[in-house]
Amino acid sequence: YIYFYILKPPFKGWETSVSNDTLALQSFVADLQRKYPDGIPAEVFNATRDSLKYAYAYELLGGSQGVIQDGMRGERYSNLLEKETPFTEEQLALLNAEENKFMREHFLRRNNALIAELDRRKNDTNYFTIHKTATNSGEEFLSELGKKFEGKVVLIDLWGTWCGPCRAAIQRMKEHHDALAKKGLVFVYVTDTKSPENEWKNMSSGMPGEHFRLSDKQASEIFQKFNFGGWPSYIVIDKTGRYVFTKTAYYEQEMLSAINKALE
Repeated sequence: YIYFYILKPPFKGWETSVSNDTLALQSFVADLQRKYPDGIPAEVFNATRDSLKYAYAYELLGGSQGVIQDGMRGERYSNLLEKETPFTEEQLALLNAEENKFMREHFLRRNNALIAELDRRKNDTNYFTIHKTATNSGEEFLSELGKKFEGKVVLIDLWGTWCGPCRAAIQRMKEHHDALAKKGLVFVYVTDTKSPENEWKNMSSGMPGEHFRLSDKQASEIFQKFNFGGWPSYIVIDKTGRYVFTKTAYYEQEMLSAINKALE
């Protein structure tokens, strides 16, 4: 039971509870905005937020050691690996210092397996393509896509490495990928700079399709154009260049229906 509790922790809501319960976490964004007036780097934001959350939680729990604390850290290690980016030297040092042997060895094995998988993907250059775009606006980017894939049906998946629902939807869509690709569907995955570049490249290597990382401004303009309310959001473009499906959240059957109709 303890092994399961640590490696598959059942209390996903603890971070929200802590975030809502301390003025430090409510004010740290303002502090970072003053330090980074042109935009807070995602890595800095996440590291600062996490250090404050864990320090506060440990204070409430009376220390950093215990089954609950192990579960909290186990969740954190698991979430890091779900973004398909191996642990940094700093994260490995923290993991190797863990008193819980089962947790330490489990996540070291997962980290080594991920490194081997990423090395394997490097040799499969036909599996995914990372593009650079010279466009400066969301509208220009959409126009560029229209020209690049003229006459084809395109699914644009607006997603983020940090977005749990995005990652879950991508996994669900995988069962349809091969059949739709054979029919001619082009899969285009679009993120912005809130997705750290290294995480984005690693995760993209496991997602067959065309990949773009836009500026936050470009992504915001696309969201405004289609009145999207969050991530993930989807656009289906038919062979004539019309937008035949635009929606926030993963409505599988509705989206598949629009895709198959466009492929006819």
